Amino acid sequence: MVPYQENRLFVGREELLSQLFEMLHDSQEYQHNHRVALYGLGGVGKTQTALKYVYSKKKYYRSIFWISAVNQATLRTEFQKIMTLTQPNIPVPDSPDQIANLVHAWLQQQSSWLLIFDNLDDINVIEGFLPVNNNRRHTLITTRNPNAEYIPAQGLEVNLMSGSEATKFFLIRAGFPLDSESYINEAGRIVKELGYLPLAIEQAAAYTRESKRKIEEYLPLYQASRSSRQHLYNWVPHGPRAYQYSVATTWNISITQIVADPSGFGVIASYLLYLFAFLNPDGILIEFLQRGSPGIDDDELRDLLEDEVRLDGALQLLQRFSLIKLISKPRSITIHRMVQEVIQHNMNDDTLSLWWDLIAGLFLSAFPELSEDYKNLPECRKYQDQILPSLLSLPPNIKSPALDSALHRLGWFLRNDGKYVEAREIGESKVRVSQALSGANAPDTLTGMHNLALTYWHLGRYDDAMSLGKRVLNASKEILGERHLDTLTAMGNLAATYRGLGRYDDAMSLEKRVLDASKEILGEKHPDTLTAMGNLAATYRGLGRYDDAMSLGKRVLDASKEILGEKHLDTLRAMGNLAGTYRGLGRHDDAMSLEERVLDASKEILGEKHPDTLTAMGNLASTYRELGRYDDAMSLGKRVLDASKEVLGEKHHDTLRATGNLANTLMHIGMVEEAISLATKCVEGLETVLGKEHPSTLVYRNNLEEMRREALELRENSMSVEEMEIDEE
Repeated sequence: MVPYQENRLFVGREELLSQLFEMLHDSQEYQHNHRVALYGLGGVGKTQTALKYVYSKKKYYRSIFWISAVNQATLRTEFQKIMTLTQPNIPVPDSPDQIANLVHAWLQQQSSWLLIFDNLDDINVIEGFLPVNNNRRHTLITTRNPNAEYIPAQGLEVNLMSGSEATKFFLIRAGFPLDSESYINEAGRIVKELGYLPLAIEQAAAYTRESKRKIEEYLPLYQASRSSRQHLYNWVPHGPRAYQYSVATTWNISITQIVADPSGFGVIASYLLYLFAFLNPDGILIEFLQRGSPGIDDDELRDLLEDEVRLDGALQLLQRFSLIKLISKPRSITIHRMVQEVIQHNMNDDTLSLWWDLIAGLFLSAFPELSEDYKNLPECRKYQDQILPSLLSLPPNIKSPALDSALHRLGWFLRNDGKYVEAREIGESKVRVSQALSGANAPDTLTGMHNLALTYWHLGRYDDAMSLGKRVLNASKEILGERHLDTLTAMGNLAATYRGLGRYDDAMSLEKRVLDASKEILGEKHPDTLTAMGNLAATYRGLGRYDDAMSLGKRVLDASKEILGEKHLDTLRAMGNLAGTYRGLGRHDDAMSLEERVLDASKEILGEKHPDTLTAMGNLASTYRELGRYDDAMSLGKRVLDASKEVLGEKHHDTLRATGNLANTLMHIGMVEEAISLATKCVEGLETVLGKEHPSTLVYRNNLEEMRREALELRENSMSVEEMEIDEE
């Protein structure tokens, strides 16, 4: 399962390939055996080296699987493909963890295999996907990150080509003879000027070949544009470099040649390349481009994307100069990251803003607003990565109204889909752009701050959420007035932050004001009024006022069912909140009935790994524990903890609570040491994240102290029994 054909024009790297073979097969103490990460700067040939190894050493392996490791989404998709291929008779489960486990289990049954994780630039996404290796089961990784030990793997740097390798490589790719001294000398001068970087050499050869130029014509042309050459961009490591100039000039020459191409596609193809410079380098979906084309404020570019024949011509022209690659399944385009960076760095601020405006229009036309019923969630997930990588590195000085709207829409989706880390980065960019466009207290800026505060809340950054929430509330009061709906929303969100901080009295005070005003302005059964009522019920529960919480909770649930329907997310939240109140009242059967319905609906609508689904699963596990169904509680609790680590991270407060809840279950089934270990980890984490006096910290600390008392009693009772047995003897 290798998506690329053998590269029969591969040159050199014999020593590197030999070293790679030895490292994968060798076993040594104190190293990550049989797992190697090829690392180096972009364009140095990491992927091509891995591909050469695959084809040259394929006889050593019964199975070979090539996996794109750009992000967790691609990893999950690739593992699903492997499972479908290797275990066709087993239904593919919904849970990515289960898929990975089944693939790992299959791999452990095989005698030999090679897994290649390609483009693992974010080493954090690999957790849970790396299989166990031995001397016949190997993992090969390509990454820009030199910190291979954090993967963990042995690192092997892919350096620049040697002079002789680079010269031969250029002559072969350009179609020039290998036995002519004059060609060898001129090629040597070219590759030296190109810094022996394989990507730059391949592109220069492609330009020479396509333009039908003599070899001696290339270097003068290359050096003639030296005045516009920029030094290596921020992607280049600090310290001494083996070459003086970047590959930018090579790519600019190629672009100039494309513009002048007699096919008639040249100018518009160059515009298309500029468009690609702002999209996902590892797979720009053509359907995304075509769907978004109505939103592009450029007639020529829009017409090109809507004309498949002309689009094919432009894409083929770009591919001939090795600036892009066309992928058939799914129909998409890949473009090297450095090509994108060179293009963007060649633009001044005004030009960058214009292109971001075009990109934002494309995105807003292609990427739907997340619907209230979440039915278009799969579609949003499919398109999110088309623009997300570029937006995560958005320059700080861009001003664009369309971009402001795009950041709002994407950030809203990411937060509601539980992708809080990315939502935070997008949210912070949204606030920055809104402030630059409209000022600190403009409605768009306040909306951005409001949403960012919610994201901070989900991340457990309550102090940041509170600080931002207060700013939004104060500004809303001043500009819009106390009773404006946006002011009430800001007040409710600040109250939720107070609740997260355990400041229940402060939360209750604000929530009562929000509820009273909402009833008067919107009516008893308006969804916003029901939200306010549900928030107050949650605060009552936090204060131990279970009867008041139950009374409000029932009203919210009944009205939500009537107005929104059984499976609306707000209805499910109301159902889960009422179940929590029942659990607090000791009505565990009633709680279980509601929680099972919430969990089933959450899985269906949001998926297994969404944070809201994990919350529902954790609540049900707690109820099972209270009912004495310890095996069910442990099974669910482990799933929640594993998924929370993956989705939210080890130190997220929900992950820590899941750790403490599982510890409680383990204690009930007699796994005392394991329970105390987990409970200790939970308490230490909560003390750091929430503080030593936070209500959640106090609850789990009390649980830990009780566990230790029980453990001590068990040891004392055991010693007493042993003494009695000795006395009887």
